[in-house]
Amino acid sequence: MATRAEWSERVERWKQSGLSAKAFAGLEGLTVQSLYWWTSRLRTSSGAALQGTPPRFLPVRVVKSPQAQLTRAGVAPSPATATGIELALPNGCIVRVQEGFDTTTLARVLRVAGGAGAC
Repeated sequence: MATRAEWSERVERWKQSGLSAKAFAGLEGLTVQSLYWWTSRLRTSSGAALQGTPPRFLPVRVVKSPQAQLTRAGVAPSPATATGIELALPNGCIVRVQEGFDTTTLARVLRVAGGAGAC
């Protein structure tokens, strides 16, 4: 049986993952009900609210020739980026975003791609 500390860690990982409760529970071999129950329990017990991790801000460096910069990094520019943007993350991941993207989905992708060892 998992301890309170283990559940606290699980709930935090779930919140950081950007996954639905069902998807996360399935990956972890948990029931959705237990995930929700522990989330509520940790939030209300001992009068302390479960705090999320504060947002991380990374420096952005604008270069005159993004194509040349990406080529030097060993990544061929995508012709599809003519109508979108391309993000080169510090861990080596390249995220290409088309015009009209969904900001919520992009935020989830960046959380996952920016994690240690994600790419």
